Formats: sequence, C-alpha cells, structure tokens
Amino acid sequence: MSVLNKKVITGLVGKRLKGLINSFHIFSVVNIFIDEFRKELLTGKEIKITNFGTFYLTNIKERRVMDIKTGEIIVAKPTKALRFRLSDSFKKQLEKGDQ
Repeated sequence: MSVLNKKVITGLVGKRLKGLINSFHIFSVVNIFIDEFRKELLTGKEIKITNFGTFYLTNIKERRVMDIKTGEIIVAKPTKALRFRLSDSFKKQLEKGDQ
C-alpha cells in the first residue's frame, strides 16, 4: 500500500471491525485523532506511541542556500519540521521481518 489517507484508514478499521461500526463514525474518530495530534504538536509537545515511535517538531535555523536558477546566494527563513523517531522494539521487528 503506497498511500495511507483518512479514507484508507477508515476502510482498514472498518474491515477489522467487520462492519460493526458505521464508516461515518470511524471517519469521525480518525478526524478527531488527527486534529488532536496536530494540536499537540503545535503546542510543542512530543507524541509517543508505545512500541511504534515518537513524533516531534524541531526548529530549523535560517541558512544560506544557492538559488539554482540564478546562482544567487539567498537566506532561507527559519521553519519547523516534523520528525519521527522509531521505537527500539518496532525497529527490531522490522529488522526481523515479523508481521
């Protein structure tokens, strides 16, 4: 599977629950989860998911870069970047190839 969006997640959860819960309810829960995830990150908190990993924002300082088209040196503005650190247990599972 190459794309994992809200619709696909809703379908996967619906299959796992064997149709016991309406897909509109599942989609609502997925939306709430993603909204809360975003809010927590924007307040500067780390989000740790046990046996999976940690999501966090880092500040990237301004830096000098070259504009490829003009060859001119410009200053890139400071920004934030989303980072992910894989948990050790999940990393070991991936290395073993467990499913």
